[in-house]
Order: sequence, then structure tokens, then C-alpha cells
Amino acid sequence: MAIIATWPAINANDNFPMALSEAGGRIFAGCRQPPRLLVYNTDSGTQIVTLKIDGDIDDVFYDNISKMIYASCGVGSTGVLRKMDKDSYQALTRDGTSEGGTHAPFSPKAIEAAPQSGGRDAMVIAYAVER
Repeated sequence: MAIIATWPAINANDNFPMALSEAGGRIFAGCRQPPRLLVYNTDSGTQIVTLKIDGDIDDVFYDNISKMIYASCGVGSTGVLRKMDKDSYQALTRDGTSEGGTHAPFSPKAIEAAPQSGGRDAMVIAYAVER
């Protein structure tokens, strides 16, 4: 249990969540300042792609089956991106969630705990992931 390498976040700070594509050799790191998703090569540690996301990133999930990346953001959205090939990604959509909501670990049926807000009661929201 020792640090064997450090990889800088170029043009981004406050990296918070990460997801690993072990088979694809990529790490996805969510940053809050500015809101970005950084993609690293796990062999070299090189930052290969920087993608814009919404603010207050809470978690990042990578689905190896669909090659989709889900960036759960505290501002009330989940960014959905698709891996097109080894080093290119396409933003598909931003799905509205609840501001300040928290998400369960990724599964084909995602769950969000939405806090009470703006006269709306607290609730649990379930999402179905299309593969």
C-alpha cells in the first residue's frame, strides 16, 4: 500500500469521483472546478480527453456493456456520454434529476434519493438504463 504514481489534473481542480474501465484501460475522473470529466490512460497516466459536464459532480459510473458514462451532478442532472472509440466520447443527453439528490451505485436500475426541496416532498426515484 504505497503511492506508485501521481497524475495531474490539467485545467481542472477538485477532482472528486472516479470510475474505472479496467478492460478499456481508462479512468474517468470528475472535477468540480471547472465542471469537467477527465479521461486518463491507465498504462501511462496521460490525460487524453477533457469533457464538459454539469456542476457539483457527485459520482461517475461506467457501464462496460453499453460503453456509457453517467456523470451524476448535484445541480440536478445526470450527463450521459458514450464511448465512441478508444479516445473519443460523445455527450448524448442530460437527464433531469433532483438538485442535491444522491445516487446509488450504478446498476441497470439506478436509484436516486431526492431531498425535500421547494415545497416538494423528499422521494426516491428509480431510473431504468437502456442498453
